[in-house]
Amino acid sequence: MFTEAERAALALTEEGTRLGVIVRNQGGSYEPGMFS
Repeated sequence: MFTEAERAALALTEEGTRLGVIVRNQGGSYEPGMFS
């Protein structure tokens, strides 16, 4: 079981990763497997 804080931290981490992938895709510098 996750605490509320842990759940929030995981959600933020996932959101940050998703945004990072979007930014890299737009910049054309995303490398497949970077977030495997």
